[in-house]
Amino acid sequence: MSIAARFITPVPPRLWAAAALALAAAHPLAAQDREDYPLACPSETEQAPCPGTVVLPPRYDPARAYPVVVLLPYTNGSADRLLYQYTGDQRSVDGLLTPQHEFIVILTAGTGSPYDYASGDDWWRTILRYEARVRHDVAALAATHRIDTTRVVLAGFSLGGDLSWALALRDPARFRGAVVMGSRASYRARPADHQVLARRGARFFFTIGASEDAARLAGARAADQLLTGLNVAHEFREIPGGQHIAAPLPLFLEALDYVLGGP
Repeated sequence: MSIAARFITPVPPRLWAAAALALAAAHPLAAQDREDYPLACPSETEQAPCPGTVVLPPRYDPARAYPVVVLLPYTNGSADRLLYQYTGDQRSVDGLLTPQHEFIVILTAGTGSPYDYASGDDWWRTILRYEARVRHDVAALAATHRIDTTRVVLAGFSLGGDLSWALALRDPARFRGAVVMGSRASYRARPADHQVLARRGARFFFTIGASEDAARLAGARAADQLLTGLNVAHEFREIPGGQHIAAPLPLFLEALDYVLGGP
């Protein structure tokens, strides 16, 4: 069996739960520290997920149907903060727009926490929580603005990269693809969902530091091999000398162009 074929088989939840437990053991957390990570909205329920923030392009035209980029939070950081790191403004996407693409950004609610993946059960609940938030945000946006539903993509670093990868695999009919930065990309969906990625023209762009944690780097390379075996369009870039870092702005712009449908 080839390496690519081996990863087409879905990983049972107990296996990737074990990986999360191993990560938690490597980074023990004091129970009392959990209070240092406030909930995004304590009243959140499955029927009423915590809402994100919509950021429109500066030359927004209500007659156009825009692609959508969903930014997800990273560990100890928020989607707002990730946007700020790229544009210097938590409520502006002007620095992310390129000659090829203008788009609407959704800043998913929440601040990433080590407790989001402290155990396999925690990680599973994190996936479901953010999946509900993103689906709710996209549906709410579509009800009030014209969007190109064929080009809704996810993007994130660290925890946000893990979530972008997992949500794109779990719902390939809803998401065109993802920019996955600094992620182990360990999630695997059902084989049928994997096959849908190629049929629907999914696109992924991975960035990771060449000096990353060995397990995270190996996981990202395994995801690269998986997509190669599935014949899914993707790019994989290792940042020379980089450790656990998000893509520099020029590389992030290239990644956005790629997943939204650039050459």
